[in-house]
Amino acid sequence: MATSTDPRPTRRRALAGGLAVAACLACCLLPVAAAGGLLAGLMSAVAGALLPAILLGVVAAGAAGAWWWRRRTQSAAVTSQCDCGGDCP
Repeated sequence: MATSTDPRPTRRRALAGGLAVAACLACCLLPVAAAGGLLAGLMSAVAGALLPAILLGVVAAGAAGAWWWRRRTQSAAVTSQCDCGGDCP
């Protein structure tokens, strides 16, 4: 049995020390976790508000790209059918 002057830790002291460290870590990390959750919630709200605008921009860019592609292919088809060197009426 260990006496009070014995420097070796007992199982009870080790358990108490481990619990103190765990409690300290939990208390110190709680504000960080709360701030992270608040930031994630804020970013989710911002993304939720911006999502329709982003979707509209993507659809508009796709439509413009399809229009440009169709115009380019039709122009190439007209140019290839012309036998007058590109100065067709």
